[in-house]
Amino acid sequence: MSEQKTFFEAIRSAILRQLKCPCRSDASLASAKNEAGVSGVLTAVYLGRVEIRDFLIASGALLELP
Repeated sequence: MSEQKTFFEAIRSAILRQLKCPCRSDASLASAKNEAGVSGVLTAVYLGRVEIRDFLIASGALLELP
């Protein structure tokens, strides 16, 4: 599984600890978009994952509307 797919699976599963290490080693991952063009931050918002949303924003995720 690609790093990006693992990233979005961790968001869907609400596993914050799985996001921390990859985002620290690759800051661009915080701004990654899934195959539908939806960002990790927006995915976290849709799923009600407040801690993950806040972590991604603090990690430098770019905030933009689709």
